[in-house]
Amino acid sequence: MFLFVGLAVALPPVRVEPGVYTVDGREVWLNGFALDGAPGAEDSCQSRALPTVEERRVAARNPAFVPSALFEALANPSDDPCGYSMAVVEAEGIDGWLWFGGAGNHLGESEVRNAPQDPREGVIRVHSVAWSFFGEDAKPAPRGERCVTRDALQPTPAWIAASSVNVRAGRATTFVALDKVEAGGAVKVWHREADWAWVEAPKSVLDTSGSEPNTHECTVFGWVKGEFLTSEKPDPLVFVRQAEAVSAAGSPADAVVPLERAAALHPNNPAIREALAEVYAATGHDKAAVVARQAAALRAKSPSKLGSPGSKALSLATACPAVPLTAARTSKATGTGCRLPWSAGVTEWLPGASGWVDLDPADLETQCGADPTPDHHALSVAPANLLVRIPPGSASRAVHVRRRVVRGVEEGGQFGFTGFGPWETLVLRSDLGAEAAVVEVPIAAITGGAILSVELDVEVYDLGEGAAPATSTLIQVVWPLNC
Repeated sequence: MFLFVGLAVALPPVRVEPGVYTVDGREVWLNGFALDGAPGAEDSCQSRALPTVEERRVAARNPAFVPSALFEALANPSDDPCGYSMAVVEAEGIDGWLWFGGAGNHLGESEVRNAPQDPREGVIRVHSVAWSFFGEDAKPAPRGERCVTRDALQPTPAWIAASSVNVRAGRATTFVALDKVEAGGAVKVWHREADWAWVEAPKSVLDTSGSEPNTHECTVFGWVKGEFLTSEKPDPLVFVRQAEAVSAAGSPADAVVPLERAAALHPNNPAIREALAEVYAATGHDKAAVVARQAAALRAKSPSKLGSPGSKALSLATACPAVPLTAARTSKATGTGCRLPWSAGVTEWLPGASGWVDLDPADLETQCGADPTPDHHALSVAPANLLVRIPPGSASRAVHVRRRVVRGVEEGGQFGFTGFGPWETLVLRSDLGAEAAVVEVPIAAITGGAILSVELDVEVYDLGEGAAPATSTLIQVVWPLNC
């Protein structure tokens, strides 16, 4: 037997303390809040917030809650936009639902009910199309609004530090997964409970129900294991270097996890995808063939483009004193920079190489000429950095610079090529943007540990989630270290 109240009845607010509550088999964290003791007129909460479905149902369990004889408007559930349908939009113009709690006297003809006769647990939703076009008979009645005042709590930012993490409906792996967030994905942490965290996670939903594919964004709330969260955005360079180190040491199994995380952060990086396929194959992973096909597809759709230091695809230069990086790639004639000499012939000792940059001081002096400033001349003949100038492109790009030592033996003054050392990443940046950029690579990092030469691989690719980067340039450059 319920005591019902109507409009404009003065009742104290119903207080709900912060905590974890169970609603329809889901565990939800609710910030502390106060719900109006009695509903006001329809649209009376425009300057305040409507309660969520969970807030209203939890508050209604409080003995101090007095039910009304109205259907009370509720906020749209956080996961409702994830069910958005373009097919309905194209057919009828509006998609979505309006939500109400309680149990009034009249229900429209297009309601979806959950215990509609229980004024504490009752929740109904009315489709927007019916609400907009079918008249009052399609709407629940009578209607009112009970506003909520939430405690002033703010979430803290966090990032996913695992290869991927499930956002679950409860604090156990037996609860259903509501969403999956990949490595490096940003979430908002509202609460931590033991080794779990209640997070707000963005979700992109691909809807193919309409005439053309459509992607829309929604928000999911749920639980993730706290051990998979970090307070700083993961750096893919750390993961890649870790994987390269253990792989070079003969432990491919230890490279699986860091490469999975790097691949999640940079899904369109062919080099990372190829390395992951290799360690999968070496460890007998059942995804080895799939990842190998993905890597091959990236390479096929973004073929290698060989270039030279002065090509439009890529420009290489060494820095000179008091000259901005962007200016340090001008020709000898301007007197403001020093372009590294380039040999355009195909080398006999390194198959597939289109040429090389020669760091021989005598060659550099011949190309650049002696400078009256001793310091300038010293840096010209012994450059400390290689500048890689990347042309403008899309707004979301990354650059991956890596090198491998060319192995061989010298016999009678001739170099005999015997193979390559493992790849080592020197630069992995995702902050290029759409403008032209200059990436600086220390010469010592490029040449360190090499007897005669190295191969340098500079790759620019998009970071988007598509099957392949929209634009990608792979340039292989060889340095004979004959100085």
